[in-house]
Amino acid sequence: MRVDFENPDWSRTAAFPSDPPLSDLGRRQACELGRALADKGIRAVYASPFWRCLETAHAIAQQVGCPVRIERGLGEWLNQEWFPAPPEFVSGEERGAHFPLLSAVEASKVIPAWPETEGIARERQASAVKALIAGASGPMVLVGHGHSVQGMLAALTGCLPHEVPPCASITRLSRLGNRWQARKLFDTSHLSVQGNSSRFV
Repeated sequence: MRVDFENPDWSRTAAFPSDPPLSDLGRRQACELGRALADKGIRAVYASPFWRCLETAHAIAQQVGCPVRIERGLGEWLNQEWFPAPPEFVSGEERGAHFPLLSAVEASKVIPAWPETEGIARERQASAVKALIAGASGPMVLVGHGHSVQGMLAALTGCLPHEVPPCASITRLSRLGNRWQARKLFDTSHLSVQGNSSRFV
């Protein structure tokens, strides 16, 4: 859960208003998500550069024993309604100090350009997930946003889900030959407190 979903006035005094962190509930959900993935044989963790995704990915990394690598192609849809200007982020040095398991080498295969139409965002999401899969050596976790999770699913399964993925939910895909199938979709059974919003996350 994003802090600005619980406190809509958060951005008024924020240093980086386009990059909200998790709320206290969101951090709790991230820890529960990490524990749910601890014994799944995860070999890599990739995350959107947005702070809330890095918080979630780091909680997972602490449980699975992998570093977090940033993939900008997993980032939020950069439409002008949500982002009147290009989003600004904290420095790489500050990120590294806050997230000790964050790899110093960025893994990004795809770099988004602001602003994006929805079609361009979908193409970017598809390119990113396909590039990450091509280089995978085993099970991996991709931490994104509601819109990018939908886009990745559409790219791999050929079906765009209409439901917005709940915060801290798990979707598990497995490959059958040249096709991908969703074995688990938007699962939140690992969360002690359910929480979501009608907005993309």
